[in-house]
Amino acid sequence: MSIKTEKFHIVYFSGTGGTALAAKCLEDAFNERNMKVHVSNIFQENKPVVTGEETLVLMYPVYAFDAPKPVFQWISSINENMNNKATVIAVSGGGEVSPNTASRFRVIKRLKSKGFDVSNEYMLCMPSNFLTPTEENLAIKIIQILPIKCEEIVKDIVNNIRNKKRPFLIDKVMLSIAFFERIGAKIFGKLIKANGKCNSCGLCARECLVSNITMADNHPRFGWNCTICMHCLYNCPQDAIHARVFGSVVIKQGFDIKFYAKMAKEKAINDKIIITKNKHWSGVVKYLSDE
Repeated sequence: MSIKTEKFHIVYFSGTGGTALAAKCLEDAFNERNMKVHVSNIFQENKPVVTGEETLVLMYPVYAFDAPKPVFQWISSINENMNNKATVIAVSGGGEVSPNTASRFRVIKRLKSKGFDVSNEYMLCMPSNFLTPTEENLAIKIIQILPIKCEEIVKDIVNNIRNKKRPFLIDKVMLSIAFFERIGAKIFGKLIKANGKCNSCGLCARECLVSNITMADNHPRFGWNCTICMHCLYNCPQDAIHARVFGSVVIKQGFDIKFYAKMAKEKAINDKIIITKNKHWSGVVKYLSDE
């Protein structure tokens, strides 16, 4: 039965813009059905508040096979016994493959402890901003197919069609690595450095999602609270910010979701082109071929 009067609240975390783009597309899909929908960024000035009459749609990128730390911090801030329905959407560069299948497991568990009825969970793909860049044609096709994927999700939600997935056991075990990744993230962030190209514009400090960057003597200083969201590394207009440890996770040519979004509007991709021999993208190819 369709829920005609229900209100929906999309709450999202996004580092380099992929999840933000997906959240906007999902909002458009709700609007196409004339549904009442509100969108909040976890890092907006006032923390998002979910009211008792709203269905929560929580979206975030996959970090170390799990959700980013700020997502768990936001869930902790929610009042208990909400008794709301909820949908959880993870966003990854690799798709619903191991070790990503448990990326919603702990989030769902935390939401349930707050009283939410988590009836739906999904994986959306976006171009990768970490370690290995997505092949260009795949990246473009991912964005071109995003509206279709979002429409399918909204159709399930508003028609009370439950969609639950069972994570692989090995992937649930792999969640323990998230603890060590967070330690690594702190070291990674602390040792980021701005080189001589820096013009002291302060953009990195103003836009750091977790306030890990401050300006001292007109030069950025990096703290211990990094989540490796990659925002400062990819958005410095002078290309002055560089990682001194674990630098291999940073895509050398940079990452700009706006470039892929622009290409998605301008370039037609034949479905046969998306077939790749690189097994690294098998989850993405399956995600696309499901259509």
